[in-house]
Amino acid sequence: MEEITIRQIKYGTEQYKESFELRNSVLGIPFGLNLYELDMSCDKEGVLICAFNGSKIVGTIVLLSVDKDTAKMRQVAVTPILQGQKIGARMAQYAEEIAREQGYKRIEAAARKTAAGFYDKLGYKREGEEFTQVGLTHIKVVKAVDGLAGTYGS
Repeated sequence: MEEITIRQIKYGTEQYKESFELRNSVLGIPFGLNLYELDMSCDKEGVLICAFNGSKIVGTIVLLSVDKDTAKMRQVAVTPILQGQKIGARMAQYAEEIAREQGYKRIEAAARKTAAGFYDKLGYKREGEEFTQVGLTHIKVVKAVDGLAGTYGS
């Protein structure tokens, strides 16, 4: 395996299509969902972050603006055979750094209940009650990002 690098991609490119297919294979199909059937038009406005193993996309996050103070991470996915190797954590830290640089004070995510531990390890706090989204149990997680040092690496 080559060194994993984290960088942004552009909406509508071949890399975007590859990242969307990864999202669908990790976050959709195993749960009986097809992301191609959902409205993902917000991707156009987002910061699209991917982890690369050489030229192959092995992880992805979409970072969106909620309001002037809050950014939202969504669609966090890592190739299953590479999960547990801190790729998701590195992408999340990269997203946090971008949010901080863009002046956001906090970052939030709607974490699937099964992934809440991932966010706990990254210092996110659970907020509010569990809720159902796309038929799955989620919990809102939040983290302050203003004042964070850049620690994501590349």
